[in-house]
Amino acid sequence: MTLWPVIVRELRAQSRQSATYWLRVAAAGTVLGMFVFLLLRLGRAGGLFTVISQGTSRGNPFSGFGAVLFGQLNATIFLCNAFLAPLLTADCISRERREGTLGLLFLTNLSAAGIVAGKAFVHALRGVMLFCAMLPVLAIPVLVGGVAAKDCIMALLINSIVLVLGLTAGMLASTLSRAWIRAFVLAELLSASLLLIFMNVHFALFKQVTLMTGMFTYRGSIVEKLFESFIFHTNIGWSRWGTTWDNIWSAGASIGADWMALVATLAVGAVLLLLFAVMMAAAQVRRSWREEPSSRRMTETRKALTRPRFATATLRRRLSRSLERNPIGWLQHYSWSGRITKWGWLAAIIVVESFAIADVTSFPDVQPLIVFVLVAGLAFTASASFREERESGALELLLVCPLTVAQLIWGRLRGIWMQYLPSFALLILCLAVSTEMQNYDNAHKTGWFYAITIAVFVTVPVIGLFFSLHTANFLAAWLWTMALGIGLPLLVVDQQRLILWFFGTPNAEAVVFCLQWIVAEVFWLLLYDRLSRRRFLIHA
Repeated sequence: MTLWPVIVRELRAQSRQSATYWLRVAAAGTVLGMFVFLLLRLGRAGGLFTVISQGTSRGNPFSGFGAVLFGQLNATIFLCNAFLAPLLTADCISRERREGTLGLLFLTNLSAAGIVAGKAFVHALRGVMLFCAMLPVLAIPVLVGGVAAKDCIMALLINSIVLVLGLTAGMLASTLSRAWIRAFVLAELLSASLLLIFMNVHFALFKQVTLMTGMFTYRGSIVEKLFESFIFHTNIGWSRWGTTWDNIWSAGASIGADWMALVATLAVGAVLLLLFAVMMAAAQVRRSWREEPSSRRMTETRKALTRPRFATATLRRRLSRSLERNPIGWLQHYSWSGRITKWGWLAAIIVVESFAIADVTSFPDVQPLIVFVLVAGLAFTASASFREERESGALELLLVCPLTVAQLIWGRLRGIWMQYLPSFALLILCLAVSTEMQNYDNAHKTGWFYAITIAVFVTVPVIGLFFSLHTANFLAAWLWTMALGIGLPLLVVDQQRLILWFFGTPNAEAVVFCLQWIVAEVFWLLLYDRLSRRRFLIHA
């Protein structure tokens, strides 16, 4: 199996892409931003003095602060690995198929296993470099204190497992789909599935370790709460990682050693899973590297599954009116895949809300996470907009048609809004129900919360459309849209004291609401100027 030519080719190709460097900057900036955010949050309302007082009882007054900081930064690295690692390998094979270069590789002495293994090695190296770019920030809590060597080893093992699982999911998705957007979505779904399996296996094995050592008597309460705080609330939420680890380590040397060996075994299993995924991907590439037309049976099956069967006359009238009103908006939902996206989001939210409402006490706490996921999907669609038209050259044809630039922008925005409107309306209804469950007395704050949610829904597509034309790399466009459309409002809302000092008003929600519309107006003007002057990137 020849690997070196593929490795050299892929390294040269990746070194010429600016996204390779900016992705590391974004990852390190995210962890560093989390450090600054934590300092500002702990400094408010005496939170820093609380964690320092907890560490004073242990001999080091800053040990509590170092433990909390270590947990928060590791949680950020965990999320970055889970989100970014699948995207590193999601387009490595599918891009070769789209550009027609996969067949050229098979004209050489390279084999399918050599091609896939070489690409897997290079992108795994990119993932390691991405991980290493985030690690130096962890030196801060280590220097502060409250973090032992075993904590660092455990965090390194778990974050490495998440990185390997993400690379595995992206590699499999890249061989299963030719379209880049489907490969990205499939990679994230596979990564989430593998991550969920890892969490459940980890918990089951950890429970067995605690039962065999006799250090804990498992009754579904103490150990489960500790583990959920360690795995779920720490890695997905923002609880105190350091305190939980101290409680587990203090249970005795036996459980600490067994737990370390357990996680090391899971890390070896994750690496073996990656190797198995490379073998499966190679077999898939060997079968499907030739671009052959679909068989008659496959064509008939796809037609039977995607053909409208109910209310077809109504659908034709709606599509006809949309085409006559503005064909740009019609392009967003005329295909069966666009309609599946629209109603698939609605079905997913119905399923999630149905499970969430079973636990009435936690139902209001789940709503912000669902809002974030929906807005992230909205930013994904907006950032991917105009990409196919830009690559195929159809965007130039749209700009010379009788439609004005404003009509072109409004048509695409209206198409994106209508695609997510049913899901957003259901989510607003669930937010109203959760508000009634919490018995909010401050109607003023609740009203501003709804206003901000609606403002984010309206303004995020405008920001995403601009970056879809301004940025060649889709991932960079998505991250910029998320940062300015979601991250900026969250940061402003959290800094109540800074708003009071700068604006002279304690109402952070009103400031965020106005800021969102100002940002959207600025990006609307920039988007209009770029389309009017034909100043946009043609190829990604």
